[in-house]
Amino acid sequence: MTSIGTPVEHTVDLDTHADLYRQLGQLIRRRVAEIRLTPQHWQDRTVWCALLLAPDRSEVPLPQGAAADIAALLTGAFPHARWDRAQDYDVETGVLTEHQVHVPAALMDQLPDRVMAVRSRAFIDHENAAARARRAAGTWVLAGFYKHVGHAERAAIRVETGEFLPAYLPPGSYEGKAALFDGRNALYVRHTSAHTARSAA
Repeated sequence: MTSIGTPVEHTVDLDTHADLYRQLGQLIRRRVAEIRLTPQHWQDRTVWCALLLAPDRSEVPLPQGAAADIAALLTGAFPHARWDRAQDYDVETGVLTEHQVHVPAALMDQLPDRVMAVRSRAFIDHENAAARARRAAGTWVLAGFYKHVGHAERAAIRVETGEFLPAYLPPGSYEGKAALFDGRNALYVRHTSAHTARSAA
């Protein structure tokens, strides 16, 4: 499947992101990687449909009545987004992206030449990356890729603090770094030898 068009992204400052992370956590009470918010116009009002996705892309049950509260939080934090269409919110990075339509690869040759195909954002399984790094303590492990270098760099910082990335808690258990790999923005993580020694003591 391939995404069509260039996605429009919106970001918020770190304080707003942290506030959203806290409030969404209180509403949903489960780990969520992405929230897709879609407006449905019914009579003279807008009804919001919220789809919650876990890191493994499975659907997370939506608490009763939470869609309206989630919509209020995200529309308030991103007032300049086009809320007449679906938007995808990345809970980890704090980036809101206009939802992209996915087209089967077999149909790509039927699209007009002017249409640009771009890769959809990949999700990183941080729990898996943390476990692999823990087993290979002291060795840098490739966690995954980010679309933008800034997102990879921000994630590298959060690996070390565990902020928004609980798989790397407690703070100081892991190191993170962003680097290019095959022209892509990669995130590497390493379980620190010092923490391993403390744990064994």
